[in-house]
Amino acid sequence: MKHIKNILVRSFCLILLLSYATHSMSQGKIDKRKEKMEALKIAYITEELDLTQEQWQVFWPIYNDYNKSKPHEKMEALKKQYESDPSSADEILTELMAIESLELERKHSYMSLLREKFGSDVVLKLNSLDQKFKHRLLRSYKERGKRKGN
Repeated sequence: MKHIKNILVRSFCLILLLSYATHSMSQGKIDKRKEKMEALKIAYITEELDLTQEQWQVFWPIYNDYNKSKPHEKMEALKKQYESDPSSADEILTELMAIESLELERKHSYMSLLREKFGSDVVLKLNSLDQKFKHRLLRSYKERGKRKGN
């Protein structure tokens, strides 16, 4: 009987270890993919946005500071919380709305600072480049999916 329990405990520990390792590997792939997308986006912005060397030195710290915050991660966690506990819908919705309000305020501050430093034309072009990059990325994923499907 002790032998069976010992085998079960070891098996359980092995399953947990393998599960953790698999999760870590998949998280590593996700992180690498995010880094690659961010590098592509930075290259695209650098190529398309016409700034002087001095302006780039001012631009990148502002851009990086704005982009280091990831409110969507908080929002995803709240959505998962709702899935596991639907009775907390009111509190979760209130928190989601607060996060979105803060994010909108952050974006206004970011755009105002960019406008102050570079002018409205650069801010509008940057927003346009951001949208174009997202569309290119989506198109690329769709094409890749079609190729894999055929």
